[in-house]
Amino acid sequence: MGVLSWERAHLELVVLVYFFWNAVSRSELAG
Repeated sequence: MGVLSWERAHLELVVLVYFFWNAVSRSELAG
């Protein structure tokens, strides 16, 4: 269960970074 929660936290971190990177590139394109 500990491994599963770690994988879940890792996945959430990857998704968070993905959306952050998406917002940064979008603002760079807009600018």
